[in-house]
Amino acid sequence: MIFLIIIAAIVVVLLSLTYKRYYPVSDVDSVLIEDVCDKINVIDIRDYNISYNHPIDGSMNIPVAYLKRFINEIPNNDLHIVVSNLLERNVGVRLLRQFGYNVIGYTILDPKEKNKDIRSLCCKGG
Repeated sequence: MIFLIIIAAIVVVLLSLTYKRYYPVSDVDSVLIEDVCDKINVIDIRDYNISYNHPIDGSMNIPVAYLKRFINEIPNNDLHIVVSNLLERNVGVRLLRQFGYNVIGYTILDPKEKNKDIRSLCCKGG
């Protein structure tokens, strides 16, 4: 009986972790970055090494791993996040919503994609 309770607890923990990372977030639309720069705050939650090589002018760079540490530096307005992949989007949106922020959109910028020129997607003077 104890064995079944332990197994059930492990399953619950694994499902919870899987949900937070991989289950898609709702009510957040994919938007081109040039459509939002002047309207709302842009938070770049890509890793430092990616955002350093492909910066977005006018955005605040806080990697998803550091969001909890620097949560007080984020203005309390509507947010648009810039991510490298869907995993960063899911974790970032859930974490920001947990702290009371309203994330209304996201943009995926992947520097590995050869058909996209990230420099042409970045905001100018946002």
